[in-house]
Amino acid sequence: MSSPSPHILMFPLPAQGDLSPMLKLAELLCLANLKVTFINSTHNHRCLTRYSDIETRFSQYPQFEFKVIPDGLPEDHPRTGGMWLLELLQGLKSNVQPFLRERLSPESRSIHNPPVTCLIADALLRFAFHVANEAEVPAIGFTAVGACALWAFTCIPKLIDAGEVPFKAASSFHK
Repeated sequence: MSSPSPHILMFPLPAQGDLSPMLKLAELLCLANLKVTFINSTHNHRCLTRYSDIETRFSQYPQFEFKVIPDGLPEDHPRTGGMWLLELLQGLKSNVQPFLRERLSPESRSIHNPPVTCLIADALLRFAFHVANEAEVPAIGFTAVGACALWAFTCIPKLIDAGEVPFKAASSFHK
C-alpha cells in the first residue's frame, strides 16, 4: 500500500513577527510540491489581504490553501499590550483545538485528500502538539525567535526551580 501524499498543516502564532517566517516556510514547502494548509486568524488574514499581496503571492501554488479561523478575541480587541498574549492563547485553544481534532482525526483522513501527514505549529501552541499526539500525526515545533531567546525561554523555569532567579540581592553579583 502506498503512503499518502504529504500534506502539511501549518499553525503559526497569530502575532506580529510570527506569520512572515511561517509563510516563507509554507512557500518553500509548496516549491517542493507539498500540499500545505495554513491556519490563519480572521484578524490577521484581513490585515494580510488589506496590506500585502498575499493572495497574488500564493496564487501560483495550487497546492496551498488558507484556512481562516477566529482567534477567540473580540474584533475590537487591540491585540497589543498587557495580557493579550495569554488571552490570545486561551482563545486559540477554544477556537482552533476543535478544528485540529477534526482535521487530524482518523475519520477525517478519509475525507480530506490528501490527509494531513504532519503538523508544523508555533512552539508556544502546546495544545496543538497534544492534539497531534492523540491523532498520531507527527508534529514539528516552529519558532520565529532567535536561538538565544529560545534558550532563555527554555532555561528560565530551570533557573527558577534551582533558586537562581529571582536574584537574592545585589551583593550576590560580587561573589
